[in-house]
Amino acid sequence: MTIAETIIKDAFSEVTNTNDEAPIEADDMQFAIRTLNRMVAAWNFSIGWTVITNPADTITVTAVAEEALVKNLAIRLAPSYDGVVTQELKSDARGSLASLRRATITVLPSNYPSRLPTGTGNFIVSTFYPPKGDELITEEGGSILLE
Repeated sequence: MTIAETIIKDAFSEVTNTNDEAPIEADDMQFAIRTLNRMVAAWNFSIGWTVITNPADTITVTAVAEEALVKNLAIRLAPSYDGVVTQELKSDARGSLASLRRATITVLPSNYPSRLPTGTGNFIVSTFYPPKGDELITEEGGSILLE
């Protein structure tokens, strides 16, 4: 498992001229941790994230998510540290976030009621969706099951 400090160091190295040997100041590390927590909270899908509080905390996400964390955190940190966000970094961040969304979000098919028209221009014998089972339309527009 990866620790938070590794993700943050990788993000800093994407936008600054520091190498892996140079230590990150404590206040910069705390700023990056807060930014990372806020960034993941702003994503409207679950990646199995556990809020981190110090650099030694373990990151509880998959390898696909780690790449998205590094690239997108780098973009968020760049303005605060006069870092340059290259077109390649933007593209990598966008692509890794899209891959993460594809890996975590499942779109389920819609369940249409049989009283809903299929629309115009369709070459279907019936203009309504087929019923899922035996159902009867009542006067109020609801449906009840046949016994």
